[in-house]
Amino acid sequence: MATNADQVWELLAQLVESQAQLTESQKETDLQIKELGKQ
Repeated sequence: MATNADQVWELLAQLVESQAQLTESQKETDLQIKELGKQ
C-alpha cells in the first residue's frame, strides 16, 4: 500500500503535468489571438 508521502508526490506530479499542459494551451491560444489580430 502506498504511504501518504507517496500519494502526495503522485498528486504533485499530476498537478505539475496538468499545469504544464495548461501553459502550453495558453501559449497556443495567445498565438491564435495574435494571428487573428493581424488580419
